[in-house]
Amino acid sequence: MNEHMREHSMEYLSDDLHTGMRYVAEKAIALYTQGLLTVDILSKRMEQDWVKLYPEMEEMPAYNVLMRLAQRICSYELCQAWSSPDPERRELAYCNLQWHLRRSLLQTRYGISLQGRMYAIEDILNTTLEQLYAETVRKGCPGPDDPATFLKWTQTFVIRQARLYVQRFQRDSCLSLDEQRELFSEKLVDTEEGDPVKQVLLHELRQTLEQTILTIRNKRYQQVLVSSYFAEIDDQELARRLQVSVADIYLWRHRALKALRKKPEVMRILRSLVSELG
Repeated sequence: MNEHMREHSMEYLSDDLHTGMRYVAEKAIALYTQGLLTVDILSKRMEQDWVKLYPEMEEMPAYNVLMRLAQRICSYELCQAWSSPDPERRELAYCNLQWHLRRSLLQTRYGISLQGRMYAIEDILNTTLEQLYAETVRKGCPGPDDPATFLKWTQTFVIRQARLYVQRFQRDSCLSLDEQRELFSEKLVDTEEGDPVKQVLLHELRQTLEQTILTIRNKRYQQVLVSSYFAEIDDQELARRLQVSVADIYLWRHRALKALRKKPEVMRILRSLVSELG
């Protein structure tokens, strides 16, 4: 179908179909491409693809048919932005992809079993995004053969990381550093005005964590952990102060935690202290 015929066909799309496409476009953008596409642009591209794929179809299609159409366009746009030379577009792609992978993970059996372990979810997401970045941007690989399948392609990465995480956890019954931090925070609230012995142990635990963080050679990693764990500065504010992207903050914290987990003597001290506080 040539361009003139396509434009002519689009003029005869029903008002209901136009409205339906705009509704679905709004939903799809909220899910996958916030800041990367507008409703006008996405609905227009949906109409163009619709005329190309279903030139004879005049009745109103089901919602899921229109959503699949929108998903393919959003997937293509996200794939292009992910490896874009424009840092602002890459940042938007990172944030959108992170939320997409979080939703995808929570819908799997792994995500359901890990919902009570908040930092486990973050760990899996950060590992997945780092791997995706290494596979595509650093190595110069474009991703899937069809950019319109980018969303589905990235889901295989997060599912694989979730499976590996659960397998590692089953092999190692000790608490992770993140979980110890979560438990430490809870105990700090519980014993703020309580048992003085526990208050001393909590203070010792805090000092141990601080000293452990200072053993990391990378100063950026130190700064991110101290800001996150003790200063309670959120990622957006920290990124603004350091004049870097939020993606950099996620990546640095993930790598710093991986470095700390390689120190068995530190993990033994922390497990001992957490046991005393139990």
